[in-house]
Amino acid sequence: MPTNKRVAILVHDGYQDLQFWYPLLRLREEGVPVTVVSVEPEKTYLSQLEYPVIPDQGIAQVQAKDFGALIVPGGVRGSKKRIPTRRLLMTLGEELRRKYALNNFKAKR
Repeated sequence: MPTNKRVAILVHDGYQDLQFWYPLLRLREEGVPVTVVSVEPEKTYLSQLEYPVIPDQGIAQVQAKDFGALIVPGGVRGSKKRIPTRRLLMTLGEELRRKYALNNFKAKR
């Protein structure tokens, strides 16, 4: 993975703790710049175990060309806790969806 590109990790209410925190911490340990992105940049998001995280940026503030990889952690099933994955990916660009493997991504068609 090229370290000159940032990695985006998407966060949402009910995110799966290990699928978010493990890659975030390991990548940062290796010196890879990681940006936490979500729909509302000022909101505090709680995990399944209620660990809080505040995103670094909102989806309106980022562009796909700024990232070398995208990580989408899983989360709680159900419409109330569902990440708006399609909206996030459309904002970041279709190129990321085609070019990089996404963690636990299942697109609704």
